[in-house]
Amino acid sequence: MIPEVLAQVTTTFPRIGPLQPPTTLEELVRYIFIVTIVILGLLIFWRLIRAGIAWMLAGEDIQKIQSAKSMIWNAFLGALIILASVIFLRTISPSYTTVSVPVEPPRKVPKHETIAKQKGVAFCKENCDRSDTECIENNCENFTGGSANTEKLIKEGYNYLIGYGDPGEGKKNFAIFFDKSGYEITQPLAQTKAVFWLEEHEREKQLDLNGMKTSLLGSYDTLEKNEIKITLCRRTDLKNEEDMQKFCTTFNNTEGKALKKENISSCKSKMGINVCDYVREIRIEYHGYVLLTQNENFNGYALFSPAPQTSLQVGGLVPVGEWGKQDMCVDKKTNLEVLCDLVKDVPHEHLPVYISVKSLLLIPK
Repeated sequence: MIPEVLAQVTTTFPRIGPLQPPTTLEELVRYIFIVTIVILGLLIFWRLIRAGIAWMLAGEDIQKIQSAKSMIWNAFLGALIILASVIFLRTISPSYTTVSVPVEPPRKVPKHETIAKQKGVAFCKENCDRSDTECIENNCENFTGGSANTEKLIKEGYNYLIGYGDPGEGKKNFAIFFDKSGYEITQPLAQTKAVFWLEEHEREKQLDLNGMKTSLLGSYDTLEKNEIKITLCRRTDLKNEEDMQKFCTTFNNTEGKALKKENISSCKSKMGINVCDYVREIRIEYHGYVLLTQNENFNGYALFSPAPQTSLQVGGLVPVGEWGKQDMCVDKKTNLEVLCDLVKDVPHEHLPVYISVKSLLLIPK
């Protein structure tokens, strides 16, 4: 009977800040006591203010001063009574004077939610689809770049990549991996091993990222008419536009898409010379990223450069070795390019180091 009556009564009590409506007898006692203490406390505070104002306005009126002092004394007496009641009830049960504020435990944010809020690339141990939250939760790690982070994840078996989030309407994610901690061409001996990934590539293919230490991540816009243009030349002594047409081939990307050229027949100049087999000078215009490799699958040695760049001499970037070569000479008599071994006994001049470009990747900013 009592609990039913109590339930009907307590439904009329409002919530006051952290003080919840009571549901038990103990909570009812605490509710009434705390509300009463708060009201009395406010009244005492108000009487202290009134007494202070009255004393200041009393001037030399002894009667008004005494009245103000009496009000202050009564306020302090009321405060002592409240304090005594708090101590008394706390001695009986601390719960009567304690207001507990319910605090929700911190929510653990699932990994796939964290990844989805980012815009870029995630490393995975399995080939997860972007919509497969369970697979991402168990097999993927958010990736923020950095050489130490790249090398660590790859050593732990994270060789699959997914593009996640929404980099923007019409945009695609990409990642380029390098076997050195730096990837910009800023000094000689800048050749490096490279592997690249584009979001629209076949998902079934696992990247061979062993030995990769650093990476470049980004996105390119397939809607904006961005342009990046690269000109490959087999000569470095070009004097005019006619020389450009004879010894150079130009590739451009005007649709804002990653451009991959694997057919070296497209590298032929107007003279029928296969420029891409003997690249000695590289000219890059507009803004974006350029990756040149000696392998049709972009997994051999590479030259990487952020565009735009002025004319780049291959000889200053790639030393003679696994990729850069210097076995071509100019016959002084015929002024033709031939293998140096064929003109050992006649006047000849060594041509600068050249590289053979089997693939190139142009990614506009």
